[in-house]
Amino acid sequence: MSEGDKRTTSVAFSVSLSTAGGKTVSVEYATINETATVGSDYAPASGALTFNPGETNKMIFVLVVGDTAVERDEFFLMILANPLNASIGRGQGRGTILNDDSSVSITTQPKDLTISLGGSATVSVTAAGSGALSYQWKFNGTDISGAASPTLSLDNVQPANAGFYTVVVTNSGGAISSAPATLIVLVPPSITQQPQSQTVTLAANVTLSVSVTGSDPLIYQWRFLGDDITGATNSALNLNNVQPTDAGTYTVVVGNSEGFVTSASATLTVLLAPTITQHPQSQNVEADVDVSLSVTAMGSEPLSYQWNFNGNAIAGATSATLVLTNAQPAQAGTYLVVVSNSVGSVTSAAAGLTINSVPEAFPRIDRIEHSGNTINILFTVAATFEFALERIDSLPAGNWTTMTNISAKTGPLSVVVSDSISGGPQLFYRLKVIGRIR
Repeated sequence: MSEGDKRTTSVAFSVSLSTAGGKTVSVEYATINETATVGSDYAPASGALTFNPGETNKMIFVLVVGDTAVERDEFFLMILANPLNASIGRGQGRGTILNDDSSVSITTQPKDLTISLGGSATVSVTAAGSGALSYQWKFNGTDISGAASPTLSLDNVQPANAGFYTVVVTNSGGAISSAPATLIVLVPPSITQQPQSQTVTLAANVTLSVSVTGSDPLIYQWRFLGDDITGATNSALNLNNVQPTDAGTYTVVVGNSEGFVTSASATLTVLLAPTITQHPQSQNVEADVDVSLSVTAMGSEPLSYQWNFNGNAIAGATSATLVLTNAQPAQAGTYLVVVSNSVGSVTSAAAGLTINSVPEAFPRIDRIEHSGNTINILFTVAATFEFALERIDSLPAGNWTTMTNISAKTGPLSVVVSDSISGGPQLFYRLKVIGRIR
């Protein structure tokens, strides 16, 4: 039995009968010294035990005198004698008083430390005791190789060094373990998962998040286009019902007592379905002119276009403008365009195209007047045509010569051209259509 420091422990002796009898049995007992001394190491105990019929076991308790002196383990005996109605099989038992006092004590315990990553930490202990003292530092209960002095120094501390440190101090009289000292290593924030760019449709809900290691407490501040977002101070940023004004770059600044770090930029793209801001317009034109139909649309690029004529897709008509070169009456009808992108599509209002047939030129020479050596050629030409007045001296041989060109932008137009008599006895004139005026 450990002695303790006060009279709070005792040594117990068990006395037993081999069998239960029908008579009362008694036996006397008393303690005697071996290496232990009555009074200073244990309290004297003596008397008689009585076993009533049927009883087989009794206990004797001897009070141990505790102290703080460093000493060896000590022994005393319990002796049985003078049995009644029984015989003694084993007449003595040994009591052992175990010394639990140490000759070494810790006067200053190692202190808790909080150190920045990469810094130096020193934990120390002050002990008192007789003779030479030896030290063994432990980390989380495991001996640290070579850590055998009152002071333990750690350089370039890392997160793996954080934990509990104790030291066992030993001399020839015993050993004592210190209280644990806690080492906390403060680590600056480091981003392990950057916020990711996202492309979403209008009115979607978006979550941007960041994963960070570092000593708590960590603080967060999200930014949009470089400006702080009020209240956005968590590791995740939730954006609900996003609009075009929410599109742009987002970052987050993460900090603690050891510093700050800014994430990479995450770009939020909000896709817009196409809308038409200017529909193609109906037109009424004459044949043989170039017709241009166009649409103005907005939405997320790329936008694609498909023009339709009378409900059928026009092959190759896939731009914002449809050009009909030298339009003919067969192309008159209803035109519309479908504008689409990755989000959706929209169909324009229909534009009607009316193409009027081109009137015949019908050039004619009305009459020729002769006065002296002068000839006046009078003729009428149709509007929007260009003509040439030509002459020749004889038919069918010879070449026609252009006398003048006439452009009739409006009309019909009456024209008089004069010529002088020359050449043979007769002259021939004609009007030739060169083409339409665009």
